[in-house]
Amino acid sequence: MVWRRLGLAVTVCVVAMLVAGGCVGVFSSAPPDNVAFASVTDLQQLDGRYRNRGEGAPDAQWSTFLSALIFPGDKTLAHASIAAIDVRATSATTLAVRALDAQGIVVKEAAFVRGREFELKEGRLRISTRFAVSPFIESEASDNPFIGPMTETIELGIDLRGHGKYRSSTFVAGLAYLFMPLVGGGSDQVRFERIEE
Repeated sequence: MVWRRLGLAVTVCVVAMLVAGGCVGVFSSAPPDNVAFASVTDLQQLDGRYRNRGEGAPDAQWSTFLSALIFPGDKTLAHASIAAIDVRATSATTLAVRALDAQGIVVKEAAFVRGREFELKEGRLRISTRFAVSPFIESEASDNPFIGPMTETIELGIDLRGHGKYRSSTFVAGLAYLFMPLVGGGSDQVRFERIEE
């Protein structure tokens, strides 16, 4: 009888520790020789041509294309066929962006205005900030075990060597399987090499 109670007590303690303990996760991925963002104070600092296929972490399983970040809603673009992205500041608040194929032919172009398509914050272009509550995110599977808020911020700029730089920062907090507290966050960083025009 004593052993049975002891076994029950140990089981209850283990379950209580798992529930109370929760889980904290932090992730980060970046290209080799990653350097910090340079502080952009004038849009002309971004003038240049950048390789469209980014350099991510060595173990990245997919490519990040600058064109997919700049033109996310255009499903007609074949991002892998775009060789370079040309960026020019046409005024103190406007960037003209052109996607070029391998022959230098313009595939897509658009103007982006500060205050409308991006914000200049902390020396970086903040192109997107998203807040959502999972599992109410359209792209998430219906069997998602996580419930709670999440934020994602996408920033573009240049690094201290003058190359293009992308960072996506994410933070989540909530419950997994309705009982385990979960807090996590991290960032993905990608470099877009500045190339000769």
